[in-house]
Amino acid sequence: MKGYARLIGAHPRVLASGVLLTLFSGFGQTFLISLFVPDLLSSFGLDKIGFGALYSGATLGAALIMPRFGRLLDRSTVPFVTLLAAAILMTSCALVALSPGPAWLFAGVMGLRLGGQGMFGLIAAASMARHFDAHRGRALGVASLGYPLGEAMLPAAVMTLIGAFGWRWSMGIMGAVILLVFLPVVLRLMRGTGVPEQPLCGPRCTELCDVPALTDAAAAARAGGKSAVRTLLADPASRAVLLVFLVPPFALTGLFLYQALLCEYKGWPPAVMAGGFAAFAAARFAGSLAAGTLIDTLGAARLLRVYLLPFIAGLAVVYLADGPWAAAAFMALCGFTTGPGEAIQTALWSDIYGAEVIGGIKGFTSMISVVGTAAAPLFAGYLIQSGGGYGTFLLSLLAVAAAGAAIPFLLDLKAPSLRSRFLRK
Repeated sequence: MKGYARLIGAHPRVLASGVLLTLFSGFGQTFLISLFVPDLLSSFGLDKIGFGALYSGATLGAALIMPRFGRLLDRSTVPFVTLLAAAILMTSCALVALSPGPAWLFAGVMGLRLGGQGMFGLIAAASMARHFDAHRGRALGVASLGYPLGEAMLPAAVMTLIGAFGWRWSMGIMGAVILLVFLPVVLRLMRGTGVPEQPLCGPRCTELCDVPALTDAAAAARAGGKSAVRTLLADPASRAVLLVFLVPPFALTGLFLYQALLCEYKGWPPAVMAGGFAAFAAARFAGSLAAGTLIDTLGAARLLRVYLLPFIAGLAVVYLADGPWAAAAFMALCGFTTGPGEAIQTALWSDIYGAEVIGGIKGFTSMISVVGTAAAPLFAGYLIQSGGGYGTFLLSLLAVAAAGAAIPFLLDLKAPSLRSRFLRK
């Protein structure tokens, strides 16, 4: 923890801006938007299927736009893109609050997902990757703390607002908070800190991360974010690494969506999962801090090999155990994977392709993650309803996670470029 204390003491404003960005990204996250769903259904005459289609469409639309904003981030200043993202989020809050029908609601939800979930998280990761080199892992870990803080703080605050003022006024107040609280504070924190031009990978980074200072992939990425994305797509090893990072969001989307069926399958009261989410947030917080130190000491490439192991252990616990304790254990182990995930992914792509194009890379990988998780409800629904039941669904997720965990052991991350090289054949 002394390393964190020294880092925070040396760069308090930069790190605080990262935490604020990830904290307020909760305004566009499902866990917060879901609190408005009952009122949205009744106000617009939508059923669950209709709203699900609207929400999925809005999320996919936002994901498809993300790569453009990622490339913009590589070519612009962080404060400018932050101001743009905040403007999108404020406008979207107003659209939802004032929407007379589903079409306006669709536009508002799409903006919430783009500005909040998408851009705020992207800006936080990219700014930490650009500003820090030797301590990049710890910086990403600190910035990621805003995610569990938002999950712990924002739902209670929003539920209080909805109870006191109704859902429309509450959504409007959220937009006002972005304008009057978030923007002045975060822009002041960013002022004068600068985002220095970093080399693609410094000497210490090269030593720790098992990748050369300038790989063929990184050289191709110098042309800009779009070139970096094309390079990633052309590289089989990079595509394989991307699959590893897709496993937790894909699996958790299905599990969280059908958590009521999980309680029914296990014979748990619904309150058990509420306690599980508290364990998830706490483990995610701890995992973010632990990952930052480990990235700086061991390197992101080495951590990739153990990244999915807690997640696999959690799935095994919830598959084999029926006691209520299994819910907390399962969610905590999942938190130990999702907490470090953002930091490991950002650090690894920065090490390979360079921090100068991380916006384009992260924008593209975020889009792939959202598109990939869109298939999770169909996958889960088919397995649960096809006769196999929830047990078959859990066993299938275990198989998917095990396959993902095997990928890093098959790839040689020390190769001159991240082409497919197999250590074990």
